Amino acid sequence: MRSPILGVRFGDERELLHTFVRRSTELTHSDPKAFHGALAVALAAHHSAVAGEVSGADYLDDLHEHLSNEQAGPFLKLMERAVQSAAAGESATTFATSLGCTRGITGYMYHTVPCVVQTWLRYPDNFAAGIEAVVAAGGDTDTTGAILGGILGARVGKEGIPAAWLNGILEWPRSTTWIEHLACSLAEVAESGEPLTPPHYFSPGVLPRNLCFLSVVLAHGLRRLAPPY
Repeated sequence: MRSPILGVRFGDERELLHTFVRRSTELTHSDPKAFHGALAVALAAHHSAVAGEVSGADYLDDLHEHLSNEQAGPFLKLMERAVQSAAAGESATTFATSLGCTRGITGYMYHTVPCVVQTWLRYPDNFAAGIEAVVAAGGDTDTTGAILGGILGARVGKEGIPAAWLNGILEWPRSTTWIEHLACSLAEVAESGEPLTPPHYFSPGVLPRNLCFLSVVLAHGLRRLAPPY
């Protein structure tokens, strides 16, 4: 989920892209497969942002080149299947089922990333349709939705996201306005190379916000222990 912005920023700089994606991935994952998946997501975001017309074949060629020395053969086979599935017009649910995800897309990278890329290639210019399709496939929808949202957002921008979805975001003490200011600061730093102080927000609000979120997560988890789950 951290990779799309790295792909947009460093997509044309191979060594820097690999370095930043690897370091970002290793914060939470030690398995090399995680790096392969994160790099695939970063490259998808890069293609989404810069391509005049998104091409599954061009994306796949680029991915093969970037992972040629990474012993990623099985993963590349899955990505080839994702590109072929998108070209055939299969739904995200049908493709996920072909990977063995009969109860929704799992959080396993070999399932998540191919399904996200397959959906992106089917809806490269339609944020809402893409998100709705991958969420309809079920499973780990917060992960698939977040990754796909980053890839599609790199192409369509804020204007391509339904206003009702943006207006419904509640992320206090941060806000969509704060996120826009942060993005502008990052773009300025990328252009000038000079460090900037990030936009301020009410940081003491983070702790109560997280405690509230924790209570919701625990309540949901406990509810799933009861029937009919």
